[in-house]
Amino acid sequence: EGTSDVSILQKAFEKLYNLELFDDEVKIEGGGGEGEVGNKVRNNKTENVIIGILDNDLAGQKQRNNIIKNHNFTEIDDIHCANGNNHLVILPIPEFRKNAAVYFEKKTFIEYLFSDETLEQKLQVDLTQHRGETFKRFDDSKIDSIKSQIIKNIDKLEKDDFVYFKPLFEEI
Repeated sequence: EGTSDVSILQKAFEKLYNLELFDDEVKIEGGGGEGEVGNKVRNNKTENVIIGILDNDLAGQKQRNNIIKNHNFTEIDDIHCANGNNHLVILPIPEFRKNAAVYFEKKTFIEYLFSDETLEQKLQVDLTQHRGETFKRFDDSKIDSIKSQIIKNIDKLEKDDFVYFKPLFEEI
């Protein structure tokens, strides 16, 4: 959805596949949020393939459902819908986060594709475990500083740190 998301995707692809994302054959840009991504995908009348990627949060889910319901997009699977060359993909919830699916079904941002260990130890991001929860998560009020911290430290990561990005790239 945004420029930090694009930076993370590009670095993940580079590390996983030892290539630049699509080898510069594709224009990659931050979308400016779920509404702008949705507009770009549903209003594309060119022969270009457009792939919009949304966070798997309430806003992203609402945008995806609206596009399926009101704009003749066909649901391919639980994270992907399409209409001709226009595709919309919502972030998959990583298997290791499904133990807390109630939370992550409403709050899967691209940063949650990293393991807790990678986030805390290599990216130096603070995760919190709230009372009564069996999982750790970001403090929602600090998401902007967390994104900055991740971008600042992302070059420290190895290929294995991006393993949970593979289902997204396979879908694309």
